[in-house]
Amino acid sequence: MRISSHFLDFFIPVRCITCSSPLQTHQLPVCPVCLNTIEKVDPKEAENHLEQINSSQIPIHSVYTHWYFDHAGTLQNLHQYLKYGNRPSYGIALGTLMGHGLKAYYPSSVPELLIPIPLHRRRLLQRGYNQSTLLAKGIAEVIEGSLIEDVLVRKRSTRSQTGLTHEERQQNVAAAFSTKKPERITKKHILLIDDVMTTGATILSAAKALHEAGAGPINVATLAFTRR
Repeated sequence: MRISSHFLDFFIPVRCITCSSPLQTHQLPVCPVCLNTIEKVDPKEAENHLEQINSSQIPIHSVYTHWYFDHAGTLQNLHQYLKYGNRPSYGIALGTLMGHGLKAYYPSSVPELLIPIPLHRRRLLQRGYNQSTLLAKGIAEVIEGSLIEDVLVRKRSTRSQTGLTHEERQQNVAAAFSTKKPERITKKHILLIDDVMTTGATILSAAKALHEAGAGPINVATLAFTRR
């Protein structure tokens, strides 16, 4: 039986998961000082990486990723809480941070449609929520884009990408996505959202499905990028 995160927060003193200092808010379990120690990503690095592995030449207009994924550090601990610790509110709070970063990244025109990488329905039932959708909701609150959850579909269950080689990851997610109601995205400016980009195989597979359905420029936004 899942215990409400609000119930847990009420009874467990809220302290920073990195330095243990008391927190004034329950939005995220990290103090501002420790949050500021997470290294920001040079957008060109993530963009160049995706270009290098994009053998199918799927048109990706831009790539924004908020932080480097710090193994055994603050962000990895925070991501574990979000993904496996029944803390959906953390996803929206992190998405809000991403949204402010995206507003600076797209000073003149932000993408009009926000599409999170979907989970397979079996995994969604197990976890109770999709962390990428929560990030997208937080982003949407800031950039005022339209969140669409019913166009991109994960049509088959895939094994976890953790521990797989780049080639195994590509095979694992190949043709894993499809689209419904393609008329809703025809020639639209898309922001494709995921939590962590490691090799980029999942993002490219999803982007391919959107492109083949007639989407306009496809942009990518992730919370974190795993340094190669």
